[in-house]
Amino acid sequence: MEKCKCLTEEWFPIMNLEYSGIETIIFPRLKTLRVRSYYNEGPNGLFDTQDIANIEYCPLCGRKFE
Repeated sequence: MEKCKCLTEEWFPIMNLEYSGIETIIFPRLKTLRVRSYYNEGPNGLFDTQDIANIEYCPLCGRKFE
């Protein structure tokens, strides 16, 4: 059985920035979820707003972060 990315990656995106202009990234080691809204699409653009929330469980697989 393949491990979920939440157990193998330091961070990984879960939303396509090019499609919506919104970036959503999970940081499993920090147990946080970060969401940014960009002025212009692309990671080199300026982001307008940012919010970071602490999370205990992976929203993709449901496993508790260690």
